Amino acid sequence: MSMSTYYWQGNRNAPTGSTGGGGGGGGGSPTYQTSGTGTSAASTTLTLTKPSGLTTGDLMLATCVGNPPGITWSRSGWTVVGSPPTSGPSLHLLWKIADGTDVAASSFDFTASSACNGAGGIMRISDAHATTPIAASAYDDAYSSTGTASATPDAPSSGTAASANYMGVAVIGLDNDRTMTPPTDYTEAFDLNDVNNVTAAGAYRTLSSATEADPGTWTISSSTPFAMLWTGLVAPA
Repeated sequence: MSMSTYYWQGNRNAPTGSTGGGGGGGGGSPTYQTSGTGTSAASTTLTLTKPSGLTTGDLMLATCVGNPPGITWSRSGWTVVGSPPTSGPSLHLLWKIADGTDVAASSFDFTASSACNGAGGIMRISDAHATTPIAASAYDDAYSSTGTASATPDAPSSGTAASANYMGVAVIGLDNDRTMTPPTDYTEAFDLNDVNNVTAAGAYRTLSSATEADPGTWTISSSTPFAMLWTGLVAPA
């Protein structure tokens, strides 16, 4: 079996925020709790199930991946993270702090700009900053004409966390069906593959020092020419 690896390093795609942007501290570390996922086929709606145990004040961090490229994703009341690239798989990150209406819901519909095959997940994270939970962020596309070369995508902003109690999050989207293994020391939150030529996966890690924000390597089950990646820092409450 052929294996492809995708690396994170540096930043070339307009990071958002700064490593100190979340501020706060003193509220404990952001903590991953649960995920809800969903897929779609030739539709403008991607329905993601509510993460179990959702509580008012939790951060909901949604990943939406679409095929073909060029899709934009939105949902009223949710904030799109940064400026997603338009090449490769259509990967968007969106966030919202849960309120009572969200807690009462069973799922959340995200709208694509045109019909596509989609996949995604919502990570439920407790103890995140209530107003600026995404302290730093970077998207990057990994492309190889042969489908076998490694790529060198980006770490969020300067690549360091403002303090040891930030959470690192790494996400990958593909426009084909593959199985992913997350970076070393990261724990997989969701992995959707073999769904209409779309793959979406997310992983997380609570940082133990200010120098561990560069997550490293995603390993893919077989070669693929296109991958879109995102990495970010979740700030503490």
